[in-house]
Amino acid sequence: MKGSAFYGKKVKCGPLKQKNKLFEGEHPDTYIYEGDNKQEKIIDLEDRIGFLNEDKFNQGSLTDVQQAAMDSLQNRLIKIKKPNDK
Repeated sequence: MKGSAFYGKKVKCGPLKQKNKLFEGEHPDTYIYEGDNKQEKIIDLEDRIGFLNEDKFNQGSLTDVQQAAMDSLQNRLIKIKKPNDK
């Protein structure tokens, strides 16, 4: 809107605008959602965490690299799910 203080400016929206990337330890063929839909980002992160949980089940445990990827994905999921109240 022209009357808005944000007219013509790009507004960053916290972690939702963070570029998704494949973490070391994730399977290289893992699909990463690159859109802006918050619900799709949540589903993508939950799927990727699920894939690592499957690896944990199949291998008996996660490698250190996989555990670091799991922690990073879980932290990103928490940030995206957190309401933007200040």
